Amino acid sequence: MARFPAPARDWRFLAQRITGDGQPGAWLHKDLPLTGSTVTEVLSGPTQIGGTIDPVYRRLQADDGRPLLDEWGTVIYAEADGQIRGASIYRNGDFDGPQWRLDCAGFAAYPTGMGYEGEYLRAPGLPGFVNTDPLDIVRHIWAHIQGGLYSNLGLAVDDSTTTPVRVGTADDPEAVAGATSDGPVELNEWSTDDLGSVIDDLASTTPFDYRERHAWNNRRDEVLHSLEFGYPRLGARRKLRFVLGENIQTIPTVTRDGAKFANHVRFLGAGEGRDMVRADSRFNDGRLRRMATVDDKSVTGRNHAFARAGRELTARQLLPNITDVVVRDTPYTPLGSWDAGDEIRIVGEVDWMPIDLWFRVVSVTVSPDQPETIGMSLLRSDMA
Repeated sequence: MARFPAPARDWRFLAQRITGDGQPGAWLHKDLPLTGSTVTEVLSGPTQIGGTIDPVYRRLQADDGRPLLDEWGTVIYAEADGQIRGASIYRNGDFDGPQWRLDCAGFAAYPTGMGYEGEYLRAPGLPGFVNTDPLDIVRHIWAHIQGGLYSNLGLAVDDSTTTPVRVGTADDPEAVAGATSDGPVELNEWSTDDLGSVIDDLASTTPFDYRERHAWNNRRDEVLHSLEFGYPRLGARRKLRFVLGENIQTIPTVTRDGAKFANHVRFLGAGEGRDMVRADSRFNDGRLRRMATVDDKSVTGRNHAFARAGRELTARQLLPNITDVVVRDTPYTPLGSWDAGDEIRIVGEVDWMPIDLWFRVVSVTVSPDQPETIGMSLLRSDMA
């Protein structure tokens, strides 16, 4: 079952100072008057809290003399029926008509744009990770970030989930022409300028999922923060009834994009000329061969390149797809009986096209203004 029963009726938004010392900051406001608010839980991504507020709040000061809504200094919590549904750090805002629209992102967004400081050495003089569980690298990244000055979010990172995958090899792919090794996984201050991208790349190639969790402590005076992992994924396949025109209240658009179709993908990585890292992925499906070429100079090994080519090939198949739906609360699919990461089966007909497909839920959006519905972003299960 999903974390929260729904539909929820009693919502409020709370604001708290966050300073990066790992300790709970002062409460700034315990009933922030957001309107048009939404809370979106994202699989392997940051929780998103959106809404507008009277512009006077952007000018209000807290007891510490700083703005109540202080960019990268205020965290906003969404609470429904007494449970924390999400947490997001206020990053920016702009006018939406006469109101101030908040731009907030969850704790999982914090590594984005953060560079590595120093250089990771597995032993003196030996840089990079070798034969390492990717989740251990992610844990190291979070420990490195939160160990920095004014960077501790108080986020507890899952320390028990493991994978059988191992990344990083001792040999240097640049030392041998045509090497099939990726070499060590290096983290350093001259080439690692976005630790969020490193985490997401490891998540897609391993693969594993991650998800934020936020909850009151027993005294209900402090919010606890955690990051959980799932290998190879979080969630479960749910035996629920999702029918177009029945509990899926709006008929979604079904797409088949022939312009992006390919049954042969060539991936180009690091290097130049015949020494360039290359990989091909293809299959014969009875159609004309269509090639797509993609490149990423950060990929230094063929194993990684083959994985990227395979994912690109799957993504370019000419398959019916649904990306977004809105679902009503019904006895067959009570809101709260599924969560981001779960798989659901959707059946029905769109434009005389029969649909009977399994989809992975990649995000779930709830709104206090529409408690009887829930929005979902989807990805075909055979493409997830």
